[in-house]
Amino acid sequence: MFYARGLWGQYVICVPEIDMIIVRLGRKYGRRLQDGHRHDFYKFVDAALEMYN
Repeated sequence: MFYARGLWGQYVICVPEIDMIIVRLGRKYGRRLQDGHRHDFYKFVDAALEMYN
């Protein structure tokens, strides 16, 4: 999985194993976690995977 994050909370997330692209247009982003990712990144991926399954 890889992604690009915009300055204002936009995301383009690619999950090649299941041919999925997640796009989020927004103005805010979550707090930074210890692993360097933002909290909302995981929320978007989890929601998309739930819809996929």
